[in-house]
Amino acid sequence: MKRSTIVSIIASAFLGTTAAQGQTATQTFCLDDVWFQRDGATQPTSQMTGTFEWTYEIGDFENGAGLFTELAIPGGLFALEELIVAIEPSTIEFSLDANLHDRGLDIIIKLLEPFSPNGPAAIDPVNSTYLIEFGTSTRGNIVLGSIAPCGNATCTADTNNDGTLTPADFTAWIDAFNTEAPECDQNFDGSCTPSDFTAWIANFNAGCP
Repeated sequence: MKRSTIVSIIASAFLGTTAAQGQTATQTFCLDDVWFQRDGATQPTSQMTGTFEWTYEIGDFENGAGLFTELAIPGGLFALEELIVAIEPSTIEFSLDANLHDRGLDIIIKLLEPFSPNGPAAIDPVNSTYLIEFGTSTRGNIVLGSIAPCGNATCTADTNNDGTLTPADFTAWIDAFNTEAPECDQNFDGSCTPSDFTAWIANFNAGCP
């Protein structure tokens, strides 16, 4: 059977595989090796760690919503529950207005590209800044690190690597099938065969991790 005929058969089969659309998925991200460098210092001075969950409708990753579950800010002076946190795929902000105890916080993490399930997004060291007030003020830049899927999880069914699962990934899988590209191998058996289409359907319906 010609590969084009196989593609026609599996294209017809795909009409019944879009049940995942409209469903939600959740991806856990980590602040990976994120370091502060205060003004005047010649090397990084303190590390920030944290984990957040990003919940989104399958096919619409960028318009999801994030919630931090763990956060450790240098100095341990602030609790997560007292902070205002805004998470977008290209920017993460933490703030706490200074109060009677002279405690305040303003951290802006800018990314060079939006975070996605497919790999780390590096921090922009020029535009990522922090200001911590606790009696005195400390400010500087966030000079190292990335926002990365915890455990380096990947989304196998996202064959066009745009960070979302949509029917466009089916078109990308067909292209991979016809060219025997690595993205075709959805069952990780080292070959590109029609059985990878069955595996792609299962991966697609399972959503991104």
